[in-house]
Formats: sequence, structure tokens, C-alpha cells
Amino acid sequence: MQMAPTFPFPNGRYRAALSFTMLHHAPSAAEQDRLLAELARVLRPGGVLAGVDSLETPELRELHVGDMYVPIDPEGPPDRLSTAGLTDVRVEVNPYGLRSWVTASSAPLPSAHQRTASSGSLRSSQSR
Repeated sequence: MQMAPTFPFPNGRYRAALSFTMLHHAPSAAEQDRLLAELARVLRPGGVLAGVDSLETPELRELHVGDMYVPIDPEGPPDRLSTAGLTDVRVEVNPYGLRSWVTASSAPLPSAHQRTASSGSLRSSQSR
């Protein structure tokens, strides 16, 4: 079984990460969780993870014959995303059978006022 990669990016490098219909290609639920933890690791405080994956159907299973296919339990993502270190987890199942989630990492981004106070006036820095 091939392990999912570790991303070559520093902690907190990105404001956003996306995962679209790929998580079910990880070789096990444990590897899926490791990938989610890696996504959480590279997100900066307040960063957002958005993702979509398919619900298991006979047609989808048939499409993946000869391919790596580890379906995701539709009840599992909220706990799995929280365990990965993400907060503000929202998971929805839409009528088309696709599941989506949007999460933010544990620490919020500074407000515009906090950024302005720490780096000078936003207006004056934009007008230079």
C-alpha cells in the first residue's frame, strides 16, 4: 500500500486549500486522515479548506474497478476534520450525492483593524 505524500510546504503557508473528488483515492481511511491533517498543517491561522467528494454508489464503485477507491462514510467528515485540527466544520450532503465541506483552521486571521494597527494605516500604505 502506497502512503499518501507529506506536503513539502512549511506550516501555515497557505490561506486556502482545496480537495476535489480526490480523498477517496487515498489507500485507507487512516491515509485520508493523514492527508486532512497535512492540509490543516499547511493552512495559516484562519485559513480555509474547501472540498468535495462523492458518496458511494454502485456506479461509482464500478467506475473505480482497478483503481484505488476507499469511499468516505458520509457521517464521518465532521469528526475527522476536527481531529485533523480544523474548526468551524460544516458538512453538507447535496441532492446529487456529492458531499462538501468548508472548514477554517483553529486561529482566526487578524481583523482589518488589527492589521492596520500593527502595520500602519491601510489607507496610507495603499496610497503610496
